[in-house]
Amino acid sequence: MSQEKKSALVARAKKIVDSDLLADLGKVMDLLSTFDKEEKYKKQNHYILIDGIDEKWVDETIRYKLIRALIESLRSFRKIQNLKIIVAIRADVLERVIQETDFSGAQREKYDDYFLRVKWNKDQMFDLVNKRINFLFRKKYSSENVYYSDIFDPKVGSVDSFSYILDRTLYRPRDIISYLNICLKLCEGKSKVSQTVIRKAEEEYSRIRLQALVEEWNTALPYLQFVFSAIRSRGNAFQESDFFDHTFIDEIVLSVAQENYEPRDPVSKLSRSSLTHGNEIPYEDMSKQIISDLYRIGVIGLKTNVNQSFIFSHKDIATVLPATISKDTKIRFHQMTRIGLNLSNVKS
Repeated sequence: MSQEKKSALVARAKKIVDSDLLADLGKVMDLLSTFDKEEKYKKQNHYILIDGIDEKWVDETIRYKLIRALIESLRSFRKIQNLKIIVAIRADVLERVIQETDFSGAQREKYDDYFLRVKWNKDQMFDLVNKRINFLFRKKYSSENVYYSDIFDPKVGSVDSFSYILDRTLYRPRDIISYLNICLKLCEGKSKVSQTVIRKAEEEYSRIRLQALVEEWNTALPYLQFVFSAIRSRGNAFQESDFFDHTFIDEIVLSVAQENYEPRDPVSKLSRSSLTHGNEIPYEDMSKQIISDLYRIGVIGLKTNVNQSFIFSHKDIATVLPATISKDTKIRFHQMTRIGLNLSNVKS
């Protein structure tokens, strides 16, 4: 872009914000850096919350560029010792930012130091569930404390019932709350959530979670719905090797190519390119990319080495690069997906 066009765009951008306000914003850094010198502020914490940055607050063509700019701007504030800025961003939104703004691999590594994955452990999840149940039931039915063990059967078969439920989540509050809500809905009017109800709730929960994954990752991985459909159609006959099966990949390529959306992810781009330009379908590359994506969003676990255990993205490393995946890689579907994908009898 020429210097003249750049200057014109800068001038147009400045009109968005009042010029007097822009002048004041220039003084913000100095103000923040001297803030702790004021005695009356030393013992107080102040919070500014900005939410909804992935919603329709600006035209979609520049939305993710502005989110990228937000991430970039964090480095400018590092010199202010008494200020901490935290940007909480969903993984799918971050992936869209990377896709839309041409993040290179080197750039992504540069920003890894700024990223901290939020993880919950079993004790934290159990504490959260107890607090939520206690709040709901104590407020509505009783003045006494009510906990998980008061209303849920302790076992599902030979497995601790809370562990059974938790193993079907990605260790996120939204997942386990969704499962518990379905359980409570199914046993309305009863005094106990039985193991039968917990198993019954799993059927609806699995379908809901798969749909939620499609919606959650739709902007970053729009081809997911077609992969799920292809897996579901094979049902209990689905095998690990099917990920590298040409017929399986052809089905996905045809489905993607027929859809009217702008391809951004590698699988959609390769699919559209293969049919539009008559290019040969890179079956192995597509297979590895699909496996890598399914791992990243939690649908499958992987065992890339005979000497290691299965790993899952929500508990272990967040990503497994396609280049590290081979036809010898072992695949295990996450428990939350098995009923929804009609894989209940597939070897785990």
